[in-house]
Amino acid sequence: MTNRKTFLKAILIMMVALIGFGFIGSGVTYAEFIDNTPINGKFNENIANTSTATEKGWLESAGDWISDTFNDVTDWCSETWDSIWTSIKDFSIGVWDYIMENKVLSVIVLTILGILAVIAGILIGIPLLVAGGVGSLAGMGIMGLVSWLSSDNGFMSDGMLKDMIIGGLGGILSAPLGEWIAGSKLATWIASKINISWLQSAFPRIFGGSVAGGADQGIMDFLSSGKFNWKNLLVAMALGGSVVGGGSYVATHLDDVG
Repeated sequence: MTNRKTFLKAILIMMVALIGFGFIGSGVTYAEFIDNTPINGKFNENIANTSTATEKGWLESAGDWISDTFNDVTDWCSETWDSIWTSIKDFSIGVWDYIMENKVLSVIVLTILGILAVIAGILIGIPLLVAGGVGSLAGMGIMGLVSWLSSDNGFMSDGMLKDMIIGGLGGILSAPLGEWIAGSKLATWIASKINISWLQSAFPRIFGGSVAGGADQGIMDFLSSGKFNWKNLLVAMALGGSVVGGGSYVATHLDDVG
């Protein structure tokens, strides 16, 4: 009886081993929902020789060329402008540093240039030159006086000399601009639309004074702090126009006052 059971167990073990060996040895598994068609491993050379890429047409190639050329030109312009601007900025910083290191000499030079500009402008008959000279001298005088009286800067101290230089540079640039604006066709055209007689004749000067005041303040702010103060600029424009307008009104109404 024992031998019979032992024999059956041996047969069962052998059957399981054979079945397992058969599955593992063949390396093939099957599933009902998978296509079990064998792959023969051959490569279709006809498919390999077929390319889906197409050559570009002349219109597309021309578009690519234009796009590449445009990018090259814009890159060159950007690099050139950056180089020019850097050179201008470095030069300006160098000049300003020299001026600040030689304040007394700078004030003397600005004074001489202002006087010469006024004389030459009168002799040659160039109002813009006269305006530049007067603006430079007035700017230095006013800013120097304000700096001396309204701050701790001593007379002809470094602080006062710096303010005089800033005022002179602001005046020599802003005064000719205001003079040019006052004589422009734009100012004349706007004045022609005004129905008040004295204001019509005075408007070009008022317009020019406003622009000059704003430009002068903007230049002085930039030279003092390295940036623009738009609030100060607008206030200066309003003040410049008001001063010129008030002077023009008084001048045209002197007979009424008398």
